[in-house]
Amino acid sequence: GDDDDDDDDDDDEHEIDRGDDNSDGMSSSASNELECRSDGSRSGQVANPSTSTRSRSRSRRRSSSVSASVEHMNTNDASDTAVVSNVSSAAVKNAAATVVRPDLKKGVVPATARRKLRWHALVDSGMGRLGFKSVEDEDNDENGNVDNDDGDDHAVVVDPNLPAPLLAHTKRKLAKWKVGPHRDTVSIIKAMSDAEIHGGSPIEFYGMCTHMAEASANSNYTNEQMSRFKSLLKRVREADIFVPTISTDNSSALLTSNLNHFNPDELLSQPNVTNTLGFVRTGGGIFGQRPAFTQLRPVSTLTASVRHVAIVQEGQSVGYDRAYVAPRNVRIATLTIGFADGYPRDLGNGRGKISIRGELFPVAGNVCMDMLMVDLGPAEEIDTVGSQVAVGDRAILWGPENDSDEEGSILLQDLSQTLGTTQSALTCGLNKSRVQREYVS
Repeated sequence: GDDDDDDDDDDDEHEIDRGDDNSDGMSSSASNELECRSDGSRSGQVANPSTSTRSRSRSRRRSSSVSASVEHMNTNDASDTAVVSNVSSAAVKNAAATVVRPDLKKGVVPATARRKLRWHALVDSGMGRLGFKSVEDEDNDENGNVDNDDGDDHAVVVDPNLPAPLLAHTKRKLAKWKVGPHRDTVSIIKAMSDAEIHGGSPIEFYGMCTHMAEASANSNYTNEQMSRFKSLLKRVREADIFVPTISTDNSSALLTSNLNHFNPDELLSQPNVTNTLGFVRTGGGIFGQRPAFTQLRPVSTLTASVRHVAIVQEGQSVGYDRAYVAPRNVRIATLTIGFADGYPRDLGNGRGKISIRGELFPVAGNVCMDMLMVDLGPAEEIDTVGSQVAVGDRAILWGPENDSDEEGSILLQDLSQTLGTTQSALTCGLNKSRVQREYVS
């Protein structure tokens, strides 16, 4: 996830185990490209421009495969279980030959072949959206009733016919905000952990994470978020639940150097067991999309190709709704990108600029579904950059034009401000099947 300084990257939360089906996932059109520059440095580090290695790969569809490990594929039925550890391949082969396996029904996966689905407990420590509650609460029954007589925010639900002394000790209270059955977060995690360890359930508790709604050194709310998360983490550990990993920081929290919210001794230490591993989730920061942090620079470039150049006579119109009418004889270029590819339609009619051969030209008329038009200037001019534009030229819609270009003439940050949106909203809006991804370093 990411910070509120610029973008709300819900998708900053990356699953640790993801499969790849090696399918290309690309359309036949390769005219539109999103180019990302990276030096291969670890997430959170400042890019090193001196790296010279180049690589190229197309994006591939990723399947939602689950993780599996031999040591977790245990079952209570000894007849179809073989425990394998530190033995030779020959010994494994011989042992497997002697295992008695029961007849399997069609479509039934044997217990030893089941894979574990890793899951994380997403804690709502301040975002106010989906997630486990970070505050302690009492377990409710199926009617939403709880056994507790503390607190003033509960509506009393009691049997008025009970004797007075007994009535005083049997108050059942219902939280006003609750809807339906409710259980405390630790109770839920404990039940799922027990189902995994003792019940053979095909799940694996892999950790706890939260998402920072705000990450600022001058904000009390930042510390409040972490306090809620740490309080729940402590209760989970006190319930004898091993927490393999935790993840708290997004790009903003990671890059704000004067934050002191993350204490490794407090968050990662677990007595008598292996310590917790800590992760950070950087989203837009990887692509330089956090303008508040000057140590970053933008690395994504959106390009298209010029597919047609024509002279439009004065008074003739271009595009839908005749939104552009030529004020004079002009030269118009057509590019192979439109709003179906993810280029915002709101950037039509001159709001958006396109860089071709290092010169900026306005978008002419409305952005179409599969293409857009660019005003290259007066048709009679023969010694300008616009007059030299030809079919096949590369057009830059945003980002650096080459490795030596720090930011480019069209900043993604400026476009997001023009449209009143975020940089991540623009990059995430690019069509994955129509816009080819090319990665270079």
